Amino acid sequence: MLFEFAGPPSSGKTTVLKYLKKRFSGRLKIYEEINPYTFFKDHKGGAYVDFELEVRIIKADLARTREIVASGEPALVETGVFHLAYLKRFAEKEGTKEARELYSKFEKEYLELFSSVRHLVIFIDTKPEVSWIRRRAYYRQRVEKIIKEKGGKVRKLMRKYKDNLFELYGYFKGLYESLPLQKVRLKNNYRKEERFLMEVERIVVTHLDND
Repeated sequence: MLFEFAGPPSSGKTTVLKYLKKRFSGRLKIYEEINPYTFFKDHKGGAYVDFELEVRIIKADLARTREIVASGEPALVETGVFHLAYLKRFAEKEGTKEARELYSKFEKEYLELFSSVRHLVIFIDTKPEVSWIRRRAYYRQRVEKIIKEKGGKVRKLMRKYKDNLFELYGYFKGLYESLPLQKVRLKNNYRKEERFLMEVERIVVTHLDND
């Protein structure tokens, strides 16, 4: 059984991963997201990821997913196929043939992988307005560091992060709706954390027991 667990920034992914690691230790292998920090510890985040880095991230994620599927062990992967949302944005905004072709290529590779294993997409649907409220203080710290190192204006840099967050939400949601896979969407805007975590656990337990 392979779970793909995704959602926009500050949707609750980290909280869920920590919870599941405790609840399913020894029964489910959990893999955190491959992201810019996998390659660059001091990266400035998703708003500064370029096309080449996104392709590198997806290639690394696909390679790891192949190993997980080959192992045959139950696993949960953070983001996984939802890296395609980032690439989709590049393909549409840049409009280059290379971006469109790579998107189609990687999408096909993911779907072929999933056809050989029981698979479930769990998508945390959190509105960008809520994500921004949760994330704003973190972005402010990052912006202050950027200004200290390279200069710039707080308002302009904060707008860059905010626009990125709002824009990505549409791509995440669109990808979820278009994926021809077994999937479930959980809303996590103003829910109590305990109830939210219990619902995630129920979904995981149900599918593991039926595996």
